[in-house]
Amino acid sequence: MTYTRRSAPVNSGVMGWVITVHFDQPIGGPKACPDHPPKPTQKPWHTIAGHWTGFAPKGRLIAVLAELEAGTHCRIIRAAKNAGISYRVESITDGDRNLERHLKRHGAGRRCSFCQQTRRQARREGGTPA
Repeated sequence: MTYTRRSAPVNSGVMGWVITVHFDQPIGGPKACPDHPPKPTQKPWHTIAGHWTGFAPKGRLIAVLAELEAGTHCRIIRAAKNAGISYRVESITDGDRNLERHLKRHGAGRRCSFCQQTRRQARREGGTPA
């Protein structure tokens, strides 16, 4: 059995697909949820998401993609849909829950082709990357 840093068991035997979604605008922030403002020790980017990474078991990929399209798969996708923020599937990789957790811990912005293209374009134009 495999364990994460918090010693919670991970079902690593279930293979499936790891999906990364790119939001065209960051979602969240202090204005997104006035009832739950960020803690004073939290950095401002802790409340803002530019990507979502999730898991679909084998045989459920089409259903999960349909739920993502409809905006019903998870809370952050519903929030983006309700806020009018467009999003797109950035990557689909075969793997298990361990890969999903690894990718979540290491940040989607580093591997997102849309973000990389924006950073390259900003460097060419002499501006700072977004």
